[in-house]
Amino acid sequence: MSFIKKSVPVLLALGTTLSLTACQNDATSSSSASSISGATSKELASQKSAAEQTAAGYEVEQPDTSRPLYEDYSKVNDNKAKYVFQFIGDGMGVTPVTAAEQYAGIVETGKIEPKFTNFTEFPVVGLQNPFDCHSFIPDSASTATAYATGVKTQTDTVGMNGDLDKATDSVAEKAHRSGKKVGIITSVTLNHATPAGFYANVENRNSYYDIGLQMAKTDFDYFAGGSLVDRTGTDGKQKDLYAVMEENGYTIADTKQKFNNISAKTGKVYAISERLQDEGSMPYAMDTKQGDQTLADFVQKGIDVMKDNEDGFFMMVESGKIDWAELC
Repeated sequence: MSFIKKSVPVLLALGTTLSLTACQNDATSSSSASSISGATSKELASQKSAAEQTAAGYEVEQPDTSRPLYEDYSKVNDNKAKYVFQFIGDGMGVTPVTAAEQYAGIVETGKIEPKFTNFTEFPVVGLQNPFDCHSFIPDSASTATAYATGVKTQTDTVGMNGDLDKATDSVAEKAHRSGKKVGIITSVTLNHATPAGFYANVENRNSYYDIGLQMAKTDFDYFAGGSLVDRTGTDGKQKDLYAVMEENGYTIADTKQKFNNISAKTGKVYAISERLQDEGSMPYAMDTKQGDQTLADFVQKGIDVMKDNEDGFFMMVESGKIDWAELC
């Protein structure tokens, strides 16, 4: 994974627009709005038109540039990252991170002292308030929508605004339109709430078959990790989503041999772990056996497949069973 270490910082802006929204916002001056968006009305209209091509028939929610500025933008600049990684630990809030650091410290030294994880020592670390539009305790769907699109929405909702009348436009979709290749990787199923937040627009996260159909239409370059929930619909009578993916130009690599044969010349790929558990998810790390594919394997293959693109790539990687383990 040395390629990742050499890549530019993850949080640099993809393009000229920085979009930040909330459910309720106060008015502020147009000059502040201009400084947030970095785009003219004509450019925003063009972006909206492009976004609506992948919005499942909905009008697209536009960035709200009218709210007052509370954030510190001193470290934001106009540099553009060629390779952008977004790593997500679903359920990995402050409490489990602290517990893991304390446990690792005791195991390594025998003393009551933490062993800090590398990401908690990054030069820039931030915390956010995770409430959604109608609950102080959100779920993976509303939070995925928030950090993938900048729009807070209702619990159980993917890629829609809080009023459920407009679609949102994700950072992955923006990256794809800008010429970057896009990879979506998760240890759970690819039509689960978190990965869906980067490409789908549905009122309810349980619309798995519909989400799968939208996944096939993304034209993203690389999907990998788990399988798909409700591959043939809830009634078992719909066309298999693997077949739908193939009809849309994807190579299905559901064995290690097929996975090992993937290269930059393969084209669009959906790579699935050969060993699955929990309704199509990858095994927990502690349950893996020698020779099993790991999340790191899928990340490395994604880098190999997409790194030669002139405009780089955007890759979202989710470890999606952390919260499941916390409930066991």
